[in-house]
Amino acid sequence: MTKILIPTLRFPPAGGVGLRRIMKIGKKLAENGVEVHYVTTNNSEQINSYVDDIKHPNIKINKIPSLSLNSYLTKYKIGIFSKIISKIIYYITLPLFFVDYATLWGIVLIPYTYWYIKRENIKNIYVSGATFSTLFHMAILKHWLFPYVNLICEWRDYWTDDYERQYLPPSKLNRKFQVWMERYTILHCDKVIGVTPTLLSSLVKDNNTDKYKIIENGFDKDDFYKGESGNIIKDSSCVTVCYTGNIVDTRAEGLFLFLDALNKYKRQNNIVFEICGELGYRIKKKLYTEYKDMIDSGMLIYHGLVSVREAIGIVEKSTLALVLVQRQHPEALTSKFFEYCYARKPIIAIGPKGDLQDKMNKINLGIYCELDSFDSEKLNKFICEERKNMEYQFDEIVKHNDFSYLALKLKDELI
Repeated sequence: MTKILIPTLRFPPAGGVGLRRIMKIGKKLAENGVEVHYVTTNNSEQINSYVDDIKHPNIKINKIPSLSLNSYLTKYKIGIFSKIISKIIYYITLPLFFVDYATLWGIVLIPYTYWYIKRENIKNIYVSGATFSTLFHMAILKHWLFPYVNLICEWRDYWTDDYERQYLPPSKLNRKFQVWMERYTILHCDKVIGVTPTLLSSLVKDNNTDKYKIIENGFDKDDFYKGESGNIIKDSSCVTVCYTGNIVDTRAEGLFLFLDALNKYKRQNNIVFEICGELGYRIKKKLYTEYKDMIDSGMLIYHGLVSVREAIGIVEKSTLALVLVQRQHPEALTSKFFEYCYARKPIIAIGPKGDLQDKMNKINLGIYCELDSFDSEKLNKFICEERKNMEYQFDEIVKHNDFSYLALKLKDELI
């Protein structure tokens, strides 16, 4: 039986969007006859996300210390000062050597995986970033200890080209160090995976085209009711639009453009907009002040953080689905986009020019509204009339972005 090692700092019952992809790929590999060995940590979070994705008998779980300050502060209940202490140390160390919360984990991870690979005779490693220092740790392991191991490194986000994700601007020394780390990782891994064409193109460092692969995000039909895709709802007295996922400040621009458009035409339409997920503090404050009338009238419903199944249930009942693309990340193609397609919900996407716009220009999935040329009247026409007469091409997305298909692609092409 083929064996694969997957190191990941976060693990169920902790949640997170990035963890979702790792868990789904691991689950589908296990279902297709691959023995999946996770090396992870004991998480203090109890969100109970993705716990059903680790129950397959082909999945083996190994937990080691994280060396994360936050985990120890939580474990020993240092109390209200834990976050303050961790932030102080974070701000001090970041400009010098800090990469992410898995940086120090390498002290435990590298020797443990060395011993574990020898014991289990594992020939493949799949590691997905962020956290990016874990990719670097596995590149060290392959370069110096296991040159015969097939190392597959995946970038879900930019590493050195994306510093607005950091809490503090790194020092020049830190930046140079991280650029070197990324190049070292690319040089010493066997395969480089990017989740979008634009992201992958930024990683190409040589002419070895076989080394670089695109494996997009996807959906898991097991998350849907009876595993079945949804139906397009064209005729309805009330149009419901849903958004599932967290909304950070960098997505707020598109959200408020959409809300303003709904508010502008509210007397002409019967529309309800539902949000499932966490909102940034400033976004939530603005919703409950400037858009309070929409909330009070039932036009805007905020469900807060809900389970994956609950979110999928809201999607299945909706008429349309909203995708918000950050101006800073025009390359983003999130899992929610593919879930909406499987549910057969026409998409309203708002964002800059980028990979999603290119895809929606080629395949009829709904309407894409550019941030810099947003037209509320055009959006209103789509919601009220044009969506009813469109022939959607969801099957073009569905057949290539089921996580079962993506896991087989990983297994057949890379392992």
